[in-house]
Amino acid sequence: MLANIPSSRKLLVMLGIMLALFLAALDQTIVATALPRIVQEFHGLEHLSWVIAAYLLASTVVVPIYGKLSDIYGRKPFILSAIVLFLVGSVLSGISQNMLQLVLFRAIQGIGGGAIFANAFAVVGDLYPPAERGRWQGLLGGVFGVSSIVGPTLGGWLTDHASWRWNFFINIPVGIVAFAAVATLLPHIVTVRRTRSIDFPGAALLTVSLVALLLAMIWGGTNYPWSSPTILGLFGAALVGTALFVFVETRAEDPILPLSLFSNRIFSVSMAALFLVGIGMFGSIVFIPLYAQLVLGVNATHSGTILTPLTLAFVAASVISGQLTARTGRYKAIAVAGLAVATAALFVMSRMTAATTSTSLVLRMIATFGNYDYAIDWTFLQNGSIRIGVGATGTVEVKAVRSRTAVEDHDGRDGRYGHFVADNTVAVNHDHYFCFRLDLDIDGTENSFVKEELKTQMLPPENPRRSVWVAEPKVAKVEEEAQLLMMMEHPALWRVINPQVKGPLGYPVSYEIAPGHNALSLMTDDDYPQRRAAFIKHNLWVTPYREDERYPAGDYTTQSHGGDGLPAWTKGNRPIENTDIVVWYTLGFHHVPRQEDWPIMPTAWHEFELRPFDFFARNPAVDLPKNH
Repeated sequence: MLANIPSSRKLLVMLGIMLALFLAALDQTIVATALPRIVQEFHGLEHLSWVIAAYLLASTVVVPIYGKLSDIYGRKPFILSAIVLFLVGSVLSGISQNMLQLVLFRAIQGIGGGAIFANAFAVVGDLYPPAERGRWQGLLGGVFGVSSIVGPTLGGWLTDHASWRWNFFINIPVGIVAFAAVATLLPHIVTVRRTRSIDFPGAALLTVSLVALLLAMIWGGTNYPWSSPTILGLFGAALVGTALFVFVETRAEDPILPLSLFSNRIFSVSMAALFLVGIGMFGSIVFIPLYAQLVLGVNATHSGTILTPLTLAFVAASVISGQLTARTGRYKAIAVAGLAVATAALFVMSRMTAATTSTSLVLRMIATFGNYDYAIDWTFLQNGSIRIGVGATGTVEVKAVRSRTAVEDHDGRDGRYGHFVADNTVAVNHDHYFCFRLDLDIDGTENSFVKEELKTQMLPPENPRRSVWVAEPKVAKVEEEAQLLMMMEHPALWRVINPQVKGPLGYPVSYEIAPGHNALSLMTDDDYPQRRAAFIKHNLWVTPYREDERYPAGDYTTQSHGGDGLPAWTKGNRPIENTDIVVWYTLGFHHVPRQEDWPIMPTAWHEFELRPFDFFARNPAVDLPKNH
């Protein structure tokens, strides 16, 4: 058995397997950024999904078949043949002359890729006991992640600077190295066969069912209406095929997919979760580059870099979760947390639609701090405004208490500093603050900050209107004059202007800071969070630009005894008029937890805007091209 070979040999075996897996995984992502150029050359946008579906369909169908064959006859010959088949499909795909040829050759690639996937993860089970498999499966997931990072950017670069065909030819050198590594390092061991048979009827029925289902999903709503006989017939064929497959598998001597596996609840739930996550992951990897190129109009290379945050996070999470599972033996909490993060991220991404992209470009980042996940949007609107939004979700901080519910908390001691969200569980009251460093440079670096107070002015007695209000601008000359609690004092507007640049009507060009939800700090000045994050004492600060002043709480917040950052920089009360300035705006909100925030908090959104004020001669949104 492979499990009995020395540890050093196991490591070499896994290196060879990782190279083979990298080959198949790279092709899934490297082609994504080339697809728009491919369908443009072959005039086949309506057949775009076939290029993806052919690969996925073929790889899906052969995974259980190759897995079973390798169980019987050994892993090595099937991994090597899979690499050869994959390389043949790559070469043929690279020389395709039309969409039909490309789809067929992608199917050949898919057969090889599916065989590689099936055997790569199966070897882990052969080599290591269950307690150690999580570590290596996490690393294999990391290999997929590395290929995901390299693939889109490399594919876009090859498409822009060479040809989309090189996205397939690039597999050749990688495949040769993988073939040599597996052929040299992986021993050929055949398990003892006890009159085992291959379940060909099950394989055929599985193929028919999957083909019918995928065809129905691809054609439905595009080539045919969902209620058409063709689509309904395909769904019916998939249903009948699945029923026959289940019937055959329950009676097969050696089924290709033992249905007894699904009697294990952990296995069933894991497969269901993996299925749903796979939809989101592959959908994002494939269609975000298409969206970026065809809707946003960026080039192939740029569309590849858009995927970098997603793929980088995938690599890190795969390796870390595998290591945690192997070290602690716990997997449920990790899996639940991962599903929660994926759900929140997909919800945020779902807010980008074709209807809104004609008037805005959304740049999005996801950040995790402690037990919270934050989605930060920068939305560039056609009217010239910039909307910055923060979405917060995650698991609220809780503590165990004696009282089971608020009714039993007679003296109010257990729930005094929070709110009951479950039995014997209180979620703690807390705050969220986000400080944005805004180096605006309005038409140059010589800017000023203006507070425009809105004041009531009485009218003469003969006027039927007794009062009006006027705007009285005041330029902040030094830092102290721009330390403000916005929306918590007299009504006002806040703008960054360039006095040297005037619009057609004589006003200086400027951008208004339209605040969002502002939360006044409820902490005392000697409370350590208040000392370390003293910038929250004001919603807005303005400082002269300094390269080394980048973080509002200072460079080393956790080591600070308080007073660093903005409070320290502004002690000198430096001049801020007609110079290069930085605006620091803090968006914040208090969070009193509720039962609906448990166990996963629904996403709470807060935002503010930077609005052009006399920056344009008229509303830019009216100048949209006719095709918008």
